[in-house]
Amino acid sequence: MINLALALAKSGIKVYIPQLPKLTELEISNHTINLISHFYSLIVKENYKKNIVPAGISFGGGLLIKALTKTMVKNFLPKSILTYGTYFSLASSIEFLLSGRIISNGNEEFIKPNDWGLIVLFHNFLSGIDAGFDTSQMEKVLRLRVKNKIVESNNELRRLPEDQKKIMFDILNSNQTEIIKKLTEKMKTVYQEELEDISPSNVCNEINYKVFLMHGANDSMVPYTESIKLSKKIKKSQLFLSGLYEHREISKSNSLIKKICELKHMSNFFTDFMDYNES
Repeated sequence: MINLALALAKSGIKVYIPQLPKLTELEISNHTINLISHFYSLIVKENYKKNIVPAGISFGGGLLIKALTKTMVKNFLPKSILTYGTYFSLASSIEFLLSGRIISNGNEEFIKPNDWGLIVLFHNFLSGIDAGFDTSQMEKVLRLRVKNKIVESNNELRRLPEDQKKIMFDILNSNQTEIIKKLTEKMKTVYQEELEDISPSNVCNEINYKVFLMHGANDSMVPYTESIKLSKKIKKSQLFLSGLYEHREISKSNSLIKKICELKHMSNFFTDFMDYNES
């Protein structure tokens, strides 16, 4: 995100990166959506009559789309937005984290889900379900882990009862065991309405601005099919699937020729993005 901001700033674009406490703690909730909406309204007021292009990366992209449906920003919506690696539905994203299964155009493939997927999921929703035991110590481990306090997190992990330690090991290593699936099913049941409410899937018909969607074909956190679903539901959208990228970094499995071709396609996508917003 910082590298993208620096590149845009060097090309003469004024860039803001908001400090949203709940988003830095990977909290996917309506509270975070409201914070994004509020921040966007402040930027608009400070840059009145200027072309403002919001961008959202990972889960922040879906939250951004939801934030732009709030009443407080509906009178000054952007000409376009940019998202990278975001989601269409949290429910279907959770399914991927459990199975690694992707279906596109009738073809089925499997990608091992990113370890961070279950960490984010359990960090957000473990506290709200009846797991059959006290989960407060596990929640503390997860809070420390999302803050990247690895040493403190491991110290708390060692203090857990053996059965909870095994569950935490499965969460941290994205092991789709029976107990993980059972707990996740409880989360989906308990949080069904909230998962729907914070997914952009139910507001696509409200979007009248252009949405530029970019997604890594090798993304192991949010499958690229989520952006495909968004592109099909949003009338004014442009999709670029990159074989170069995973969720946060460049894939190492591409040949030099493929990298060159991918960079050309990426250049065309960003040229379209820049031209659209300058016109």
